Amino acid sequence: MTGVVAVVDAGGTSTRAAIADARGRIVERWRIGAGWFCVLTLRAWTRRMCEALEACANEAPITRAWIGSAGIDADESARIATEALRCAMPHVHEWTVTNDAALLCASVPRNRPCVVCIAGTGSVVLAYDAQRTRTKRVGGLGWLLGDEGSAVGVGRAALRHLLSEPSPLKQVILAATPAKSTHHLLRNVYKD
Repeated sequence: MTGVVAVVDAGGTSTRAAIADARGRIVERWRIGAGWFCVLTLRAWTRRMCEALEACANEAPITRAWIGSAGIDADESARIATEALRCAMPHVHEWTVTNDAALLCASVPRNRPCVVCIAGTGSVVLAYDAQRTRTKRVGGLGWLLGDEGSAVGVGRAALRHLLSEPSPLKQVILAATPAKSTHHLLRNVYKD
């Protein structure tokens, strides 16, 4: 084996890497902390991606790598990230750097359009045409600006409902939290 292909899925909560051999078999996997491009500094993000790749590269040198990272949506972000990775790991010959949702298109034949959705810590839905040109995006803006289908978004909506409307759900949610009243829950939300 002269080299392996690496794929990294860097999200808001965790970063996962997998290495495949020339036959496409997964030979190594690795998981570390968050890899959201917009939250980490470029240096910290690059270090996290390199750490994930190097942890998996015991089998053979990495020749190609695809990094799918939350927060990489604009061409400029992809270019900046790719340049940083090339400097940090010059032995990798071919880099592909995209949004993490784009990794999900890999299993769809290239002559077919596809729609992919991530609903985890954050959320994003991307639509691609048959040539893999992105045609539509919804969400993916982080918890503050718009990840309505994410765990954070769903939790925030539940808390808003709980704090503003009488509901049978209120006692269930309060019983599951350390705060036993809406007053204490609201104080905990805005606590330093």
